[in-house]
Amino acid sequence: MIALWVSWRPEQDADDEFVAAIRKGEFIPYYQPVMDIETGGLRGCEVLIRWRRSDGTIVSPGQFMQYAETSGHIFEMTRQIMRQTIFDVGHLYAANPDLKLSVNLFAGHFEDRRIIEDLIEIYGNSSISYSQIVMEVTERQPLRDMNVARKIISEMQSLGIRVALDDAGTGHGGLAYLQKLGIDIIKIDKMFVDALGSDASSTSIVDMLVELAGNLGMGIIAEGVETMEQIARLRELGVTSAQGYIFAPPLPGHLYVQLAEALTSGNAFETNDERELDEAMESDEAMEFDEAASR
Repeated sequence: MIALWVSWRPEQDADDEFVAAIRKGEFIPYYQPVMDIETGGLRGCEVLIRWRRSDGTIVSPGQFMQYAETSGHIFEMTRQIMRQTIFDVGHLYAANPDLKLSVNLFAGHFEDRRIIEDLIEIYGNSSISYSQIVMEVTERQPLRDMNVARKIISEMQSLGIRVALDDAGTGHGGLAYLQKLGIDIIKIDKMFVDALGSDASSTSIVDMLVELAGNLGMGIIAEGVETMEQIARLRELGVTSAQGYIFAPPLPGHLYVQLAEALTSGNAFETNDERELDEAMESDEAMEFDEAASR
C-alpha cells in the first residue's frame, strides 16, 4: 500500500505537534543505498529522516527540516534516528563490516561536543562499529566557528568515524572546508551530476573534485544519479561510488536489509518484496515532487 503524503506548515501549534511527534517516535530513518559503480556491489547507505505520523500519512522532509533545525528539535530527532539504525540494520552491519552508514548533521551539531557524547553513548557498544559510521556536514549551511568544528571532526576521526562534505561546491565553504576541516569524503551534489555531458563547467567541477579527492586521499561519492549515461560519465571521470534513484530510492529499514542481503547473496527479491520496493519508489517520487513544489 502506497503511503499518503500530506502537507504541513509550521503554524501556531507547530511546536506542540512537533514535540508530540518526537515523543511518539514518528521521525524514522530511511536508507538510500550507496553503490560501487565499477563492481555493482553495495558500499552502504545514507540515512534520511522521514516523518511518518501515527495514522500512516507521511510529511515531506522539505516541509519540516528547516523548522526542525531552527527550533533546535533536530538534535533529539538525530539522536532518535541514530538509535533506530541499530535496531533496523545493526545485525546487517555486524555481519558485513565493510558497509558504511552515513548520518546527516547540520551546522549546529558542530558548535559543541554534545554530538561526540551522543555518538559514544549510542554506538559505543553497539553492533555498528565506529569504523562503519560516516557523519555528513553540508556546505549549504555556514559553520559559525571553523576551529571548534575542526576539533569536533578530529574527535570523530579519533574514534574511527569518517566525515563527509555533502553538497560539495554549492554553498558557503568551498575549498576552505576541505582545507580546514580535515574532510575524509567529498559528495558531488546532484546539480553537477544532472549537468554532466550537457554543461562543460559542471563536468570541469566534477573533474576538479575527483582530482582533488585523489590528491588529498579522500573518498568521493556522486549523489542523485538517475541514468546509465551519468554512470558512464562518472566512471570516465574516475568516480567509483554513487547513489540515486537508478539504484534505489530511500528505503524503509527492512527493505534496505533485504536489498543488501540480496546483493550479498546474489539472489533476487521475492515477488512481494519487488512489489513493496516499487511502492517505495512511487512513494518517494511523490515526496520529491512535493519537496520541489515547496521550495
